[in-house]
Formats: sequence, structure tokens, C-alpha cells
Amino acid sequence: MHLYLATGLTPVADYAGPAEDERLDLVRIPWQRAVAMAEEGLIDDAKSLVGLFWLDRLAARGDLPDEALEAGRS
Repeated sequence: MHLYLATGLTPVADYAGPAEDERLDLVRIPWQRAVAMAEEGLIDDAKSLVGLFWLDRLAARGDLPDEALEAGRS
């Protein structure tokens, strides 16, 4: 498993979409709210939990880019 923190992304018009056997729903949630949702048990997927808590730890140490911190406050 690989986790990435992507910032400064823009939508593209020619996105092919998910594979036939995938279901992806785009939901924009500030990362601080997503961490709170994980702590409340509202997010329970293991991969998502690892990513959110990793992100929260980076933020607490001051190791996140400014643009990621700003996105988390939206």
C-alpha cells in the first residue's frame, strides 16, 4: 500500500473514470474534519484511517506544506 499527499490539484476534462469494478465517490472534507470523523468512528476503513492519522501526525509536527494546512482549515 502507498499513501500520497497531493496538493494543488486541478480537475481535468478527459478523466476516464474508475475501472468497471470500482466505485469512487468524491467527497471534499477538510482533513481536520476527516480526522475528527475517524476518531468518532464515522470513518472505519483501515487504509483511510492510516492516511488520516499519518496526516494528522505530520501536521502536529509541522511537517505539512502550507497549502495542505490551508486546505485542512477550509
